Amino acid sequence: MKMWDNFLKRAKPIDIGLLKLSSLVFGIFLAALFPQLLINPWILLIIAIIIAIKPMYLAFKK
Repeated sequence: MKMWDNFLKRAKPIDIGLLKLSSLVFGIFLAALFPQLLINPWILLIIAIIIAIKPMYLAFKK
């Protein structure tokens, strides 16, 4: 965890964004390799909304 903490201290917002984008592209790559793992897009949308609830709550909390 020390390495991750050091990265977060030195990282700029663009670095975090690029890390997220690379994770997305890696996920798309895996989906291309294993198309049988693809599921209904509506289920993916529901999962994305559930995952985003806590960060959005913290972002808009006063």
